[in-house]
Amino acid sequence: MPVVECAVIKLRQGFNELDLYEQLMEGLDAQDDWVRCHQPHLLRGKRYQHKVRHDQENLSSLYMTHTDPAYLLVTAPWDSPETHGEWLKSDENKTTFSGFYECHLSPDADAVSVCHVVPSGTATTPRSSSCSSRPPTFKKAFHVEKRLVDRADKDAAQRVLEELIAAAKEAGDQVWAGWTVKDSSGAEHDEEIEELIIFSEREYDFGIGRTKQSFLFNPITVPNPVIVGGGEEDDDEGSS
Repeated sequence: MPVVECAVIKLRQGFNELDLYEQLMEGLDAQDDWVRCHQPHLLRGKRYQHKVRHDQENLSSLYMTHTDPAYLLVTAPWDSPETHGEWLKSDENKTTFSGFYECHLSPDADAVSVCHVVPSGTATTPRSSSCSSRPPTFKKAFHVEKRLVDRADKDAAQRVLEELIAAAKEAGDQVWAGWTVKDSSGAEHDEEIEELIIFSEREYDFGIGRTKQSFLFNPITVPNPVIVGGGEEDDDEGSS
């Protein structure tokens, strides 16, 4: 069953932006190399020029909040939660991201939240009325909301979602949404509660269920290098 990985990661306070950026870009390259060897169809049709960052399309998309603490969002399409697990268990993943976890991950117990999402069947971009198997690539700030919906209200929530998507399409906004998959890890789940995730350029009043989490994410850009000496230090870490 095709799913979209949605990982929200709380970052350590006071992290070095340039170091974080370089480690993330190295991680994207390592992931793409692994996927080309083991699941190459996931990258079919994507531009690839090794080490030419500005013209490369990666499997994963990365975004960050401008908050303190900051949060990182990772999205990627996979054939199933199990095939995503193959990457997570790989030596390449563990080796490449070990430095990230040591230097940049918050020490909080709930610092990493990963879920797998099945597209709702109504997600669109302004140029298409068809469902997308992955979120659109956002070029500017966008909202991500996780909502908890009673299972008895899921059909009604789906209808409201369809109306929201239609209104967003008419306004020329990007919206993507889906329902999370309950994993088989043995973790406890409330079988009467469904979780809906909505990506949108504007904040919408959904009206059904209750908000679990909400974020305003921004595309990750190359940080300006910090110049030490030669004048007053301007300490602007970008997490404001």
